[in-house]
Amino acid sequence: MRRLRTAVMSSARWGGLTFADYAVLDLLARSEPMRQRDIARHLGVTAPVVTRGLRGLTAKRLVQRRSNPDDARSVLVTVTPSGARRAMRMHGDVVAAAAQLLQPLPAETRDSIGRALEDLQILVPPASRNLLTG
Repeated sequence: MRRLRTAVMSSARWGGLTFADYAVLDLLARSEPMRQRDIARHLGVTAPVVTRGLRGLTAKRLVQRRSNPDDARSVLVTVTPSGARRAMRMHGDVVAAAAQLLQPLPAETRDSIGRALEDLQILVPPASRNLLTG
């Protein structure tokens, strides 16, 4: 996973964003507006981690935070159109880097890895499955 992160984050198109930023953008691009604590739960991190990450994404206008009309104590987060486009490009970079890292392996091995990843999806939070399946 470290080699994958290094390969994709070296792309100038990531513009200083981290793999954690990508995980948030990808999740929001594939869902309805979410509460910050739900983002944390889906990604398996703490709420303060999400809050810090959202500050940067909000400053870059990739996500938008607004009061939750159903619960004044919580905040809803949505991806902006610019954030959705960035998430799509980043996803493409992740898939391309993974394919490049796996390319030297024999086709049979790559197929076995693909089948194993499909079987392991039950262990992966739904929001992270797209990272594995492309």
